[in-house]
Amino acid sequence: KNENKHSKARLTTKYPLIVATKYYVPYLLQVPGTGHLVKGEVYRVTDEVLQRLDELEGYPGYYNRVKVPVYLEEEEEEERDGNMNGDRKEKDRKDVMGEEEERKEECFVYLIDRYQDELLQEEMVSEYTIQHTQQYIAPDQRPDPVPREQVIDSSK
Repeated sequence: KNENKHSKARLTTKYPLIVATKYYVPYLLQVPGTGHLVKGEVYRVTDEVLQRLDELEGYPGYYNRVKVPVYLEEEEEEERDGNMNGDRKEKDRKDVMGEEEERKEECFVYLIDRYQDELLQEEMVSEYTIQHTQQYIAPDQRPDPVPREQVIDSSK
């Protein structure tokens, strides 16, 4: 199996994606119906890679990993089998006009569900772009960590 296969995708429900803190960190907040139909990429990964992603994203504790529906915007070369690691089955359909519908699948995303309410005042973006990544400062490059209380509301 090629573990690097991916598709461009967008969420089927609006969520707020913000870029916050002095380190330009992207945060997807668990507020369905607010924000944009966020665009991104979906990857097929092994259980081992998923475990490493969980550690990187601070799940559980910081982020929550949730399965959500997405529209896949590009065709894949091979059929997927729909397991818990983001794999999927081929589900192409034709509408009454004979045009292909977008494929809707489920995948994991990392969301913050106990966010500080002030984060909803930040500008919401539809995609974490190359311009954002150029400003992002990786954790190992930061002189000090992002204070947990700046993002997480422990009372929720």
